[in-house]
This record gives sequence, C-alpha cells and structure tokens, in this order.
Amino acid sequence: MRSRFSAFCRGEAAYLVETHEKSARGPDALRDVLKTIRETEWTNLIILGAQRGGARDQEGHVEFAAAFKQKGPGLIGGGAADGFQQMRERSFFVREEGRWLYVDGDQLPPHQPKRNEPCWCGSGKKMKACHG
Repeated sequence: MRSRFSAFCRGEAAYLVETHEKSARGPDALRDVLKTIRETEWTNLIILGAQRGGARDQEGHVEFAAAFKQKGPGLIGGGAADGFQQMRERSFFVREEGRWLYVDGDQLPPHQPKRNEPCWCGSGKKMKACHG
C-alpha cells in the first residue's frame, strides 16, 4: 500500500500498472493512471488497519485514508475549504509470485480523527485546529 501511494506521489505510472492484479486491470489502465497522476497531488497517507497480509498469507486488506489536492476537474472524496480532499478505502491485495498486487477496493466515508489527534491532511496540526 505504501509503495503504491509513493508511486502516485512520484508519478510512477508503470509501477502502478504492474502492481495492479492483471485480471482487475482495465484495457486503458496506463491511460487511467496517467490521468489520475496529472489531476491529483497526493500529500498524506494514514494506514487505519490491515487484515491478513502477513508473510504466510496470500491475500490481505488494508484500510487507509489518503489526502490529496485536485489539480483537474472532478472530485474523488470528502473535501475541505483549503483544497484538501480525502479518499478512504478498504483495499484488497493478493500475493502472486511473492509480490503483493492491488485487486480493488471499497470506498468508505471520510476518516474523522478525534479533536486532539493529528489531522488527516498531514498538516501536523491537531484536527480541531485544522479541519475540525
């Protein structure tokens, strides 16, 4: 999960396509990834939980919240006045030939930290002083 987030931040489209499970890729996978990279600036990742995905597992789930700013038209998740938005997902991964591959994910409501916890956007401020 973290490597894919980093790849979105760095614009590594080929890596994102390679780490998407083959049967779950659309025919325009590279084009779609490039469009997402052009239209978003990813700024923060919070791993909220994981199920399975250990050294002996062949599948696993990761729940995360990712903060981003939209650079193009359209909105993906919950937004904020300063332009930050949030995407929260429960992702499904499978291991093939020793490599974890993204299959798909379920969109979830935005993550809401408690007032005195760090904000989801990655500002370093407490939630109450940022998006609270």
